[in-house]
Amino acid sequence: MFGRKSRWPDERGRFGPYGGRFVPETLMSPLAELEAAYAAAQADSAFHAELDTLRAQATSSKPKAGIIRESLTTVRHIIEAGAAHLLVTHGPQITALLSTIPH
Repeated sequence: MFGRKSRWPDERGRFGPYGGRFVPETLMSPLAELEAAYAAAQADSAFHAELDTLRAQATSSKPKAGIIRESLTTVRHIIEAGAAHLLVTHGPQITALLSTIPH
């Protein structure tokens, strides 16, 4: 009647033609920033170069620990920069939301 239902969200994170995201309103802004940071990382050629290096080392018959360590460190720095920005700008909102969750 309304089309095929999917148990997976579409590219905007929505379920079906009328479905919303299953995310608290407080986290919508940080989630949008996280999506933008992910898109920026996907467009970053240096990020992809590090991932390619990691893939090559993972499939190599003689992987070099130093190269793997250096690539993982670079990828970690890229991810940490995005996470730090989110925590600085939205930390109080996230903390307030987490405090409402029963333990």
